[in-house]
Amino acid sequence: LYDDTLRDGEQTIGVAFSLEQKLEIAQKLIDAGIWHMTLGFPAVSESERKIVTELAKLDRSEGFYAIARCIPSDFETVLECGVKKVGTWIPISDSHLQHKLRVTEDQAFDMMIEGIRIATSMKVPVRFALEDATRAPYERIARFARGAIDAGAEAITIADTCGVLTPNTAFGLFKDLRALLGPDAGLVAHFHNDLGMATANSLMAYLGGASMIQGSFAGLGERTGNVALEELATALMVKFDADIGVDLVKLKDLAYLVAEYAGMVIAPSKPVLGKNIFCHESGVHVQGIMRNPATYEPYPPALIGSEHQIHFGKHSGISGIQHVAAAEGLAASDADMRTILNKVKLLGEDGHSSTREEIAKMLAEVQA
Repeated sequence: LYDDTLRDGEQTIGVAFSLEQKLEIAQKLIDAGIWHMTLGFPAVSESERKIVTELAKLDRSEGFYAIARCIPSDFETVLECGVKKVGTWIPISDSHLQHKLRVTEDQAFDMMIEGIRIATSMKVPVRFALEDATRAPYERIARFARGAIDAGAEAITIADTCGVLTPNTAFGLFKDLRALLGPDAGLVAHFHNDLGMATANSLMAYLGGASMIQGSFAGLGERTGNVALEELATALMVKFDADIGVDLVKLKDLAYLVAEYAGMVIAPSKPVLGKNIFCHESGVHVQGIMRNPATYEPYPPALIGSEHQIHFGKHSGISGIQHVAAAEGLAASDADMRTILNKVKLLGEDGHSSTREEIAKMLAEVQA
């Protein structure tokens, strides 16, 4: 896994992390088992240079990158900050070539080769990203990817800049590129979530042959954000038993911290982070998890440091009331418990979700 929270994540509208926050995030990334990360874009400003310089001091595995344009001064700035690797890019879709850069495909290819030549002449490892690659024809993607690796890039990044891939096309693209580039070439996936498929697409890129997947926490990033690393890591471990070397509990806690620093409100139903993901109210569901949590939970809550909770409302059944009574050691008649259940259902129809503590109090009152 490759973190881009400190760079692309910070490009979320209204987000600007302080030096102290970035240092804390970077250290917690390392503690959670993620050593590869982009620190920022030092050519942006003097303050960004200072931040990247401080972050670079944490590097113990040469897994840190800073991004640069394909010009010598940008590469020099990266090296001056103490970062040992550089990430650079060029767009290759028709819309970007024609309307943003206003160059031909051949001119863009030559620009890419020149950028890699500059980096290699400076003896700095370079990861080259193909911006908006997924809206370019495959032949062009293959040409640029093969050309970058042959020119000396240590890895090529395929960017789904506008989030237009589907799982099938993500798998096919990375399978074909892996066959083209060979087993040892670095092949990185950088996916956005515009159509809500970034996690699924990243999983399929992994199956297709991606050696690294780049994302951010809590869905930060341009527009709808990058693939959420906490979701991706959980899915890789739960569905594929992938040995990715990360601590999911620390990863989830870090995602909460990033969301807090970014001022982002986490939706209650958001995978991995949402407060409702292990909450149960429906009588049928509660009865099921009381007998075996796996009936309505796709993975053990403890895997990410959570626990399941029972809530009470319009859809509750008697089994939930019985569970609280037994757990609290309260003896209540069936009639009393059904009276409490009816009260809970009426409160639920008014939008009130009763807590376990409230149910226990009701049971204690009828017992008294």
